[in-house]
Amino acid sequence: MSSAAAFDQALALVHDTLTLQKANGAKIAVPLEALHRLAEAVGEVRPVRSVRESAPVARPVLQRSRPEPPAAAATRPSAPEPAASAPAPAAEKPSRPQRFSDQVRAHLPPEVVSRVAQPVSTAEKQEKLDRLRAKAGDQLALSSAPLVFGSGSVDAEVLFVGDAPGAEEEAAGAPFMDEAGQMLTKIIELMGMRRDEVYLANLLQTRSEQPSQRRLLPEEVTLHLPYLVGQIEIVQPRCIVALGGSTVEALLRTDRRIDAIRGQWQTFRRIPVMPTFHVAYLHKTNNPLHKQAVWSDMLKVLEKLGRPITDQQRGFFRSVRGRR
Repeated sequence: MSSAAAFDQALALVHDTLTLQKANGAKIAVPLEALHRLAEAVGEVRPVRSVRESAPVARPVLQRSRPEPPAAAATRPSAPEPAASAPAPAAEKPSRPQRFSDQVRAHLPPEVVSRVAQPVSTAEKQEKLDRLRAKAGDQLALSSAPLVFGSGSVDAEVLFVGDAPGAEEEAAGAPFMDEAGQMLTKIIELMGMRRDEVYLANLLQTRSEQPSQRRLLPEEVTLHLPYLVGQIEIVQPRCIVALGGSTVEALLRTDRRIDAIRGQWQTFRRIPVMPTFHVAYLHKTNNPLHKQAVWSDMLKVLEKLGRPITDQQRGFFRSVRGRR
């Protein structure tokens, strides 16, 4: 997946550069250096033929009229002036040219192209999630606790992930169904989204039999983390919101405390990650400063997504204090 992301990133850069050159009237040809860089981006360093070498392009021949001698021009009768006519219809908009990515892929080695991720439809994503859910149910069947798999939109831009489900989630079979989950729903709505537009998941896919007020055990993380990673790879969100210290520690493999890393963008498999306090912690402490900190982190998420932020959203906590 990382090689595909590198390929697409390099591909987009070359595409934008050539599009700008074409707009300025330059002749467009796939440069040999670009093909080499694209091949190197996915781990292939081998000779790649340019477009000119592999598929010669027929160039139009311009017919230029030669000036006639003065004597011939004088004896030639002048052509009558054309009568006034209606304005010529506007030229039809040319059809969209072939995508540059298609041109590049046509001249890359087949083994490189085969490793490039192709767009996945919503139905295909859902099918993959269903298979992963069934596999998780089989592999975690030794536990007596019911499976609590992720839920939400498979095309979500934002994926919220917590640490472990509780009793309410276990009963409902879905994450974030308790009072803390209701607080998360309000946060999502304040961000201008609906709960069914995002994807919700937990690090653990079943409720733990250990006391709730503790850090996750290493063996729990080892057993359950692959199923969370599988969901992330299928959904491919534009950013991840990691809720709580246990989630951040397991997902990012860090020993930094949540209050030290909160609000600072991290990455997980090239996906931006925003660490922040868990909504269960907000619900328990009811600390306005912690709530305001989480909201400031959500504004950063909106900025990362390129979504507009209203004055009401930016001044939400000021307006809340004013009503008090």
